[in-house]
Amino acid sequence: MLENAKSPRVRNAAALALADLRAGVAKEKLIDLLARPDTRGARGSLLYALDQLRADVPLTILAEIIANDTYEAREEALAIIERGRGAATPQDSANSRNLLEAAAAAADGERLQAVRRALKHLRITNHHGVRR
Repeated sequence: MLENAKSPRVRNAAALALADLRAGVAKEKLIDLLARPDTRGARGSLLYALDQLRADVPLTILAEIIANDTYEAREEALAIIERGRGAATPQDSANSRNLLEAAAAAADGERLQAVRRALKHLRITNHHGVRR
């Protein structure tokens, strides 16, 4: 149901149910959903479910969400980064910083604040070592 649902509401309800059940086996499916174009604009609940499952989420996906997605999704992505669960190679970390720096140049208001928070945390993380 999670993968095939056409409705974001149904997909999000399934994701939340999996988080409530502590279904760790769903982590990879949820991460795959984040990368799908059809989930853009409705990824906050997917991120919340991943956070509840304590999943490591690719930093490149989190950075893209912070740069381009809804307020809810941005806040969930920031929470995952701030908890140290943004998985990245050194190259992924650099690519994510570049994406966020470019987004900062075009962002204003709340989005700009979110981008700055992410960049600040990535600089701190990079100083102490990048998680893989």
